[in-house]
Amino acid sequence: MAHVRSTPVTPAGYVDKLNVLAGTGQIGPGGLGTHAWPVEANVFPPVALGEPLAVNNDPEETGQSYEYIVENQFIEVTNKWDSETTYFYFHPLPSGVTQVSVLDSDHDPVTVEYLIEGSRLYHTLEGDVYWVRYFANDRFQEELITSQLVMPRAPRLNKEEAPFVAADHFAWTHGVIDIPSWAEHRFRFYEQPVSNFRFLHNASERPLVRADSLQCEADAGGMDQDAVRTVPALHGRHLGARQEPWRRNY
Repeated sequence: MAHVRSTPVTPAGYVDKLNVLAGTGQIGPGGLGTHAWPVEANVFPPVALGEPLAVNNDPEETGQSYEYIVENQFIEVTNKWDSETTYFYFHPLPSGVTQVSVLDSDHDPVTVEYLIEGSRLYHTLEGDVYWVRYFANDRFQEELITSQLVMPRAPRLNKEEAPFVAADHFAWTHGVIDIPSWAEHRFRFYEQPVSNFRFLHNASERPLVRADSLQCEADAGGMDQDAVRTVPALHGRHLGARQEPWRRNY
């Protein structure tokens, strides 16, 4: 007989994506590409919503940087992938678990891409409820798969030299993404919101957005959808600044 349990989680664990809005910066439509800051020539062209965008992956062609400018704050960052796919979320597993089965909402086995590493089940499962079954503590166990961010957003560190964010985190400040190393990272834009929208808040009044069903609506006056267009972000940085010694660009 299987032992079924569900580990208590925060509200973030019950949604596909959680976006904690910054206190400053642009909120609205934005491009789906990026470029290294402050070297505008190192451009990474737009990708489709949900498609990974690799940076620092081709030093000879595009250089390497700790900072990238983006126009859309609805972004996820990861440093975890394999030959099959890119993983933006993880579910914690007990130590020693190396084999699992992923089940759908009816508890039937499904074939999906995942990676088990360091007591974590990495995945990019969206749009449905999934369970994980594994053997631990002398019995089979099942849990709801949660979607915790591989690299959560963190405050930018106040220091003189890069990196300006803690390991395995990223920072977003006025349209500038800070990553913790020169190693390859992958971005993913998961929403392209329209302007003039409002957010529903949780009990603590901290704005939260469920990205697979963005809680927003146009203002009372309505909106001409043909007029919705991409607009530049207010980056809060001068693009003509000199290249810093900790930024390698070719």
